[in-house]
Amino acid sequence: MSTGIENKDVVSSTNDFWPQDKDGLLLNDASLDKIPPKYLPLIEDIKQVYVDHSFGRLHSLYLFGSVPRGNARSGFSDIDVLGVTKGKAEWVINKWTNLGKWKEPEGKRILETYPIISNVVFDFEPLSFVMERKHFSWSAFLLSIGGVCIYGNDLIPELPRF
Repeated sequence: MSTGIENKDVVSSTNDFWPQDKDGLLLNDASLDKIPPKYLPLIEDIKQVYVDHSFGRLHSLYLFGSVPRGNARSGFSDIDVLGVTKGKAEWVINKWTNLGKWKEPEGKRILETYPIISNVVFDFEPLSFVMERKHFSWSAFLLSIGGVCIYGNDLIPELPRF
């Protein structure tokens, strides 16, 4: 009986676990110092893409995932980016949704220019959504446990611990 996986390539996973402090809270092990130099031109390009398409409302920009944690695999790993925007949530969502047509062509250009990544994930959240304390915020969680600020005023020290 065949399991169907005998001849398939298996890509080993990167470290999917985060360190914890003595109280069991997750520690953010991402750092600008852990980003391999070959990713720096890509990151500068991504910063410019967000600046060019944010109508002056970009508060801050973050990388999260394997690249700022120092365990990206060239050609396999993607790059995850979150732009935090100033202004009313409705304005931000409408502008970025309607004018988000830039994401596809910019993503294609970046993938063609930087074959060290397998995908680029452009995302955004209004500042009010990230800093919301009444409800759980996925963005705050992701930034708190594995994000690094690459542009603007860093919100990570103000985020709750998980």
